[in-house]
Amino acid sequence: MKLRNSLLTISLVFILSNLFSQHLIILNNDETIKASEVEVLADKIKYKKQINPDGPFYVIDKDRVAIIDYENANAEIISPLGAEKNKKMITNVEAPLNKDFKRNIFAYHLFDVIFNDFTLSYERLSKNGMLGYQIPLGFGFRKQTYYNSNNNNSDNTIYTGISLKYYPAGQGVFKYYVGPELRIGYLIDNHYESQWDDTEQKYYDVYIEKQSPYTKLFIRNGVVFLPVDNLSIGMNFGLGMKYYTIFDRVVKTAHFAVNLGYRF
Repeated sequence: MKLRNSLLTISLVFILSNLFSQHLIILNNDETIKASEVEVLADKIKYKKQINPDGPFYVIDKDRVAIIDYENANAEIISPLGAEKNKKMITNVEAPLNKDFKRNIFAYHLFDVIFNDFTLSYERLSKNGMLGYQIPLGFGFRKQTYYNSNNNNSDNTIYTGISLKYYPAGQGVFKYYVGPELRIGYLIDNHYESQWDDTEQKYYDVYIEKQSPYTKLFIRNGVVFLPVDNLSIGMNFGLGMKYYTIFDRVVKTAHFAVNLGYRF
C-alpha cells in the first residue's frame, strides 16, 4: 500500500511539473512558441516544444526573437522590439489579472484521500490579491489498526484550522505563495501491543484504543495555476510540528497536498 501511494505521489508530481513547466518564446512578428526548455546562445536560441518535452531541440535565429517569458514570470528581452512588447504585456495582460480576479475559492483537496481524509476548504483573498485566508474542514473515513504502534500512525476523525497565505506577486495565471497554517483536530489511535504476563510468563497481545485532540503548526510553500478564470489547480508542501495531547509529545510532521478549486 505504501509503495503504491509513493508511486502515485511521484507520478502525480511528475505530471503536474510537466503541466506547469512552460516558457513562452515571443517572436518579432507576435508569433508565440510554447517551450518546456530554453537555452540562449550567442546568435541562436535552442528550445524543446512544450507538447514534447522529451523530444529534440529546435533552433531559431536570435534576431527573430523579441522576448522569452519564463515560467517563473521573469521575462528576458532579446531585442529592442522586445522592450516595447514587454511594456504592452505588463499593461495589457498582467494588470487586469491583478485587478480583476475572483476573491473566493472553494477547493477539494484531492491528495488527502491517500491519508484517509476527505477535505474541503474555503479561501478568501484580499482586495490587492496578496493575502489569502483559508479554512479547511477534513474528515477521516477509515480507521486502521497498527501493531506495536509508535504513536505516529494515528488517524484523523475530524480537523479544521486556519491558513494565512502570502502571494508576493499578487494574483495571476501562475503564482507562488508561502505562509503558516494552524490546525486543530481529533484523532484515534488503535493498535495491538505485546505485553509481558508475569503470571503466565509469556507475552500476549493487548488491544489499545486512544482518542485525543491534537494541534499542528506548519509552514506551507505552494503554487497555483489558473488554466481558466474560475478553475485553479494548487500544489503545496508543508513542514512543521504536531502535538499529541494524550501522549504529551511533539513530533515533526510533513504534508503534501494537491487541490482543485472553483473561484467565484
